[in-house]
Amino acid sequence: MAGTIIADYIRADANKISLNVGNTVVASINSMGILNSTGSVMISSTGINSQEIGQCQLVLSSTTAIKLNPCNGQYIKIAGSFYSIPSSGVTLTNSGLSASTRYYIYAYISNGNVTLYASTTGYTTDSTAGNIGTPILTGNNAYTLVGMVYMNSSTQFADNSGNRNVLSYFNRLDKLLFGSASNYTTTSTTQIIVSPSMVGSLNWANDGICVWLTGQGGMTGSYSSVLAAYDNNTANYFGADQIIYGATGSLNPPVQVGGWLQPSEGYHQYYIGMGAVSGSGTASINNTRATGYVRG
Repeated sequence: MAGTIIADYIRADANKISLNVGNTVVASINSMGILNSTGSVMISSTGINSQEIGQCQLVLSSTTAIKLNPCNGQYIKIAGSFYSIPSSGVTLTNSGLSASTRYYIYAYISNGNVTLYASTTGYTTDSTAGNIGTPILTGNNAYTLVGMVYMNSSTQFADNSGNRNVLSYFNRLDKLLFGSASNYTTTSTTQIIVSPSMVGSLNWANDGICVWLTGQGGMTGSYSSVLAAYDNNTANYFGADQIIYGATGSLNPPVQVGGWLQPSEGYHQYYIGMGAVSGSGTASINNTRATGYVRG
């Protein structure tokens, strides 16, 4: 009888018990659980620790593909049952995706196999019996959330210190942020953005992000103010600003602004803002750097 193999338990014995259809082994009970001949599996939630919703990690594979790898196990919970992720992982390409767009990545079952799906639709926590607590595509618990990506202007995936555009929902890692720009000046008497984007990154709402912006400041007038901001808007400043007094203009004092923040979930870019806020003169910041980390 053809169909999906289901078990209400995990059984580990010294011996393997096989299930045959004719001369073909279609399933076996061994120390790994109940596996079919292709290595995929569906097991009811009573067979695995209920806390292990996602034994997986979403990673960059190339500029045109991402991959869901098994991590700290091999199972993922979808619609109340656990399915095995192959050791080679599950791949999703950038085909059909749009540039400069955030996507949530979901796992679902297609023809008995774990498959990835990209959607701009967000997620909720399932309240369905047997799947309670699982992050799912809003309105459809056949899709379990596994990550988030942001496609760059070339419709490519990226995950490097300057562009953290691939985050895993499960088994998150601390990912380094680093960027460098140049030297900037302004005579504005109000705070304005003076740098290009220093770094860009996604962030989960429940994890936030840490970004420090540094450089050497100077001021030929009375004093200036330097701040860290995101999304090219000084209204989105975070951390305390730093005052640079004109008397120290020739000394190039060190500047460090920014810190920990929790912007809305999604993709943001980080900038240096500055203004000669008292009196005439020129405010400057040189040798600028961005450092920090994000989890995903």
